[in-house]
Amino acid sequence: MSPTLERPQPAHCAPLSLTEAQALLDMALKLREAALSGRAQKLLRGKNLGLLCQDDTQPDALLFQRAAAELGAHVAHVAAGARDAGAADEPDTTARLLGRLYDAIECQGMDAERVRHLARGADIAVFDGVATPRHPSAAVAARMAGPDADNRRFVLQAVLLKTFA
Repeated sequence: MSPTLERPQPAHCAPLSLTEAQALLDMALKLREAALSGRAQKLLRGKNLGLLCQDDTQPDALLFQRAAAELGAHVAHVAAGARDAGAADEPDTTARLLGRLYDAIECQGMDAERVRHLARGADIAVFDGVATPRHPSAAVAARMAGPDADNRRFVLQAVLLKTFA
């Protein structure tokens, strides 16, 4: 069994092995090089991502939006009030609806059990704070030289690309 980088994940996500972490790092370095040389591509053009969070002007939400937009994805903010409307009564219906609207969802500031339930019912990739500094992807970014925020952006882009590969 390969060693893993521990991270809280929705039930459908496998743990990140050290080999996978290295692959993410390698991809992030390539994405950074392409961006710095002006060769970045819109590899997620046509993808619709949902951002479930309280406030989409917070740094982690902005990081997710920027990383996805630079890859050509469209990011829609689903406010906490809208997310909670009907969620207590019909969580399965809400999850299925979100799964039809989006190709993937980033959840920030949500209870881990609610994120897992959403992941089971949505039938799409559901991230539990992948753009936050507490997420293990931040440890991959810390292995890169250069400004931390940019490193996190490129690792986040690598995660998104891996999701849709």
